[in-house]
Amino acid sequence: MKQANERLDHLAYHDELTELFNRRAGLQRLDEEIKRCERYGTIFSIAIYDLDDFKAINDTYGHGTGDAVLQQMTALVSDVLRGTDLHVRLGGEEFLIIMPGVNAEEAQQAMERVRESVAQTPFTEHQLMVTLSFGIACYIEPSGTRLLDRADKAMYQAKQAGRNRVVIASSSM
Repeated sequence: MKQANERLDHLAYHDELTELFNRRAGLQRLDEEIKRCERYGTIFSIAIYDLDDFKAINDTYGHGTGDAVLQQMTALVSDVLRGTDLHVRLGGEEFLIIMPGVNAEEAQQAMERVRESVAQTPFTEHQLMVTLSFGIACYIEPSGTRLLDRADKAMYQAKQAGRNRVVIASSSM
């Protein structure tokens, strides 16, 4: 019974496929980070990213291969991140990274390292090369939703600019 309850607790806050925090847990942690920054006057940045042309992988190789790409890619991204960063699966092939104590330029440098690592790594037995597009926003106002919106818009700018890139959100987004 105890193991079953522990498993349910784990599933309530973690994505079953990638073992990352799920959307619910990630948004809760985002709220906690905002409160911490407001209390102590610190900063943080977030990045929203997704896999470029992921649908083509699922359509060509099947969902099993798509799942394997997600698992391998998220493990690689987590390895490149700092231990204090939080990696979250928002849904599908979209992810959130919360980076405490990091300004937008530092976040951009970190996400460039992640982007390059993924772009240089073949995934699955098919040796698939995948790329990521990132949108970054630095916490500057008391609204986590607005922060997510700004990062999301920046990610779409990265896609519109040709994919496989990192874009920092302007404060007016």
